[in-house]
Amino acid sequence: MGAATRNLRVAAVSILAVLGSCAEPHGSRDDESRTPAMLSSRHLTQGLRGGGLLDVDDDGRGAGGDEDVDPEDAPEKTGSKIPRILHFLWKSDELPRFSVGYKRTWLKHHPGWRVMQWTDNSMLVFVRKFFPGDEAMWHSFPTGVFRADTFRYMVLRVVGGVYADLDMESLRPIDPLLEGHTCLLGQEPSAHALLLVNKPRHICNAWMASAVGEPFWDYVLEEVRRRARSVEMSRWNPPVVTGPEMLTHVLARVGHGSPGGCGLVDPPEVLYPGVDKGALGRMREKCRASEGSNEGTCPTPVYTLRDGGAGGSGGGSDVVKDILLGVPGKAPTKAEVCCRLEADGWANPSREEMERRGS
Repeated sequence: MGAATRNLRVAAVSILAVLGSCAEPHGSRDDESRTPAMLSSRHLTQGLRGGGLLDVDDDGRGAGGDEDVDPEDAPEKTGSKIPRILHFLWKSDELPRFSVGYKRTWLKHHPGWRVMQWTDNSMLVFVRKFFPGDEAMWHSFPTGVFRADTFRYMVLRVVGGVYADLDMESLRPIDPLLEGHTCLLGQEPSAHALLLVNKPRHICNAWMASAVGEPFWDYVLEEVRRRARSVEMSRWNPPVVTGPEMLTHVLARVGHGSPGGCGLVDPPEVLYPGVDKGALGRMREKCRASEGSNEGTCPTPVYTLRDGGAGGSGGGSDVVKDILLGVPGKAPTKAEVCCRLEADGWANPSREEMERRGS
């Protein structure tokens, strides 16, 4: 084992469930001169008392919703402005069975982090407190997917921390990814971007991290409002109105490093080492139709976070790729993506192989 791998390994998460399309702050009348970033955690907890916000215990179930939960109680680590808070969303405090085991992996790898489990009730209380001008839009959304998308942007703007979908499994601590950064987004696997949506990159909102008050979320929420007014919403188009399509558009406009921008975790497979198994057939057909897609050899990528002093444990046939946080590197070609899929046997790597690669 090399010196780098003797240190704490780089953070990563893996979607092991089916992954499809990743699947204007307003003050209240009493606080009209304050933006959400200026509101203290005491204002937050006063607004959420009894609203169904749950602090969770080790079994992944809610410990209770009637206590004051202060986000600033979450322990801070030096070198990062992103609070050590994990946010999960579900319609009630009774989580779906599939998610309980995944959630335990987050608790296991992030001891001492505050975990906030948000319900339909507590999300509405939050919106009324911090975004009262958006309540009409909130109720106009035709399905809960629109509301879940929008809320994750709102809570990262006001509270900060890390949001993760309930079908995501934590493979290791994410702390090294957060150090020195204030806003980070994940990307759909390169195979999804290039073969399913025909773009070099496609932002995914299933995992996001932010410091409190990042202006990027103001741009995002303003775009949500604009699309909610101008697009005919249906159960079929959350990605366009509130989800990854909208988020990709905003990031392309505001950038990664400019004021108001948000950085990317790159390569995408650092966070999302698996692809949608249900789409492998389509991706295989796309690759077969691509001239020269399977030419050459495909070294196995091993991802290393150099500043974090950690990474995967590579071998002789592997190629080391630096993990970039902020401005992404060069996107792979369609031929490279197809070659990698074929080398993996048109199947997702095992959990052990994902970890070995540094995902």
